[in-house]
Amino acid sequence: MQWQRFFMVICLLLGGGLLLSACSAEDITSMPKKAEKEVAPGSPDDIAAIEAPSKLDYPKELPDGGKVATTPLPEAMRIEKPEARPLTTTKPKVRKFEIDRAEKDGFHRVKVFYGTNRNRTGETEANKFYGKTRGEMSYGICEIAIPLTHKTGALEAPKWWKMEFSEDPTKHVVLQKVNTLSWRGVAAQLNDTISRASGKNAFVFVHGYNVAFKDAARRTAQIHHDLKFDGAPIFFSWPSRGEITLTSYTHDETNAKWSYSYLKKFLIQIATDTQADNIYLVAHSMGTRVLSNAVAGVMSERPDLKKRFKEIILAAPDIDAEVFINDLAPKLVEASQNTTLYASADDRALQTSREVHGGYARAGDAGENLIVLDDIDTIDATGVDASLLGHSYFAEATSILKDIKELVGLSKPAHARTNLIAKTRDADGRRFFVVKRK
Repeated sequence: MQWQRFFMVICLLLGGGLLLSACSAEDITSMPKKAEKEVAPGSPDDIAAIEAPSKLDYPKELPDGGKVATTPLPEAMRIEKPEARPLTTTKPKVRKFEIDRAEKDGFHRVKVFYGTNRNRTGETEANKFYGKTRGEMSYGICEIAIPLTHKTGALEAPKWWKMEFSEDPTKHVVLQKVNTLSWRGVAAQLNDTISRASGKNAFVFVHGYNVAFKDAARRTAQIHHDLKFDGAPIFFSWPSRGEITLTSYTHDETNAKWSYSYLKKFLIQIATDTQADNIYLVAHSMGTRVLSNAVAGVMSERPDLKKRFKEIILAAPDIDAEVFINDLAPKLVEASQNTTLYASADDRALQTSREVHGGYARAGDAGENLIVLDDIDTIDATGVDASLLGHSYFAEATSILKDIKELVGLSKPAHARTNLIAKTRDADGRRFFVVKRK
């Protein structure tokens, strides 16, 4: 009899195991869940309480009628989906929750705000949500993962020679979500973020040539993270094709010019509808054309916003040097409390642009073409970027990031910053600065 009872117990155990294995994932996930603390829709906590997407992502409705697009996580990260802990309304606990979650997940979550005049593709995946052609102006919030192993200046992405064929937020900087909102919704979220910053700060980044929307979002998050910026990160993404072809440069150049008025309106909205006391404008490469002309438009349309911007930073500006000196520089000085121009003789991308434009100097050239003007701090960054093109030093070279951090974070003037050496140009006695080489 004992062996019969033993046999029956074994059968029951095996039968129970088979029954459990036959259950579908849908049956399991449909089980009643533990009640969670309610969070007001559209509140900062509602945006901050983000769960990592699992399996196939889909669009969700936001309180103001916007949509959410997400990027699927690697299969290895879909094994378990822990229940999200409710956020509290006290700031210290929110920060501790975010730290604990980052340590658990292996990456930080960075929220960046955006405005764009790109077309919507109809795709739900975050990386494909916006395309490369013209569209209506739209706004929203992106959520980007930055790995705990992130190195300052790096924009980590999958590398085929490392046998990496998909994005992993524990290794790469990944755009995870795109939440579309009305400008009113974005402004409310911006003001909440700005109010939490000690100095009521915000920065606006404008990307350059050959940059897709996802990479503009990733770069903005990386700059914000590396600078440890205390405030709201914002970017404007104009319809660059995001690829290098025979026609991509002229395509981007045309769309950059078309975008001047869109960025002008966006800057006016930020200047008038947010509580930011200190607004920093940062642009790179061809994006400096968009920003400079947009700022000039702001000064023409809204002269009451004179000196509204704390700092304008132009990195490797791909602008005709004479057009910059005669038409744009005076408007930048009028609009901002200070303007900084980073240039380099190693910038091969600008060398190519110079050839394309009939040999005329670019505003980001150094050497004999270095632009040195009154009321603008010119920084010669020659020698700091050893990359193939030498064009992205503003966000990748640690010495430049350190300089920008002192400029933005500590409000140090050029002559007081650690990595700079003052020089005097023999021709006219004007002062400029050189980045120290290691």
